[in-house]
Amino acid sequence: MNRLALAFAGFLLGATLVLLGADMARGDVIDGTKFTHGTLTTAQAATGRSTNQVCTGPPRTVGVPPTIVCGMGDLYALVVTYANASGTATVRMDVNCNGDGWIPVCNSDRALTIGSDGASVLYPGCEYACEVLNCAGCSVSCMYSIGLPIK
Repeated sequence: MNRLALAFAGFLLGATLVLLGADMARGDVIDGTKFTHGTLTTAQAATGRSTNQVCTGPPRTVGVPPTIVCGMGDLYALVVTYANASGTATVRMDVNCNGDGWIPVCNSDRALTIGSDGASVLYPGCEYACEVLNCAGCSVSCMYSIGLPIK
């Protein structure tokens, strides 16, 4: 092999490892177009974003090095249910459309004692997560459900 071919092979291997490492660090991204019901986090007892995220549109590649992000889809609705089994918690839904970071979904913050609440988005696009903002002895689980595609 010549030097150029070796350098290119090294670049591809490095880019693959970077993408795999980034994906492992952020948890599972669930394809909501295939799995319309699922769990974002279970019994989370600390502040922070959910282990899993749900993608409501087809993946697309952006940036350098390339990052795979969720595009806009044709789904009718996304409903996220927040359930708290102990203590108190404040929970909200976050969205990430371009791979650059998470922003809050408007009016999705809920203060929970023991019980459940939730938030919804009509015509969702991008990637969604659940985030525990405050936790005092909490045990938060977040589940999602996606409406059928609009045809």
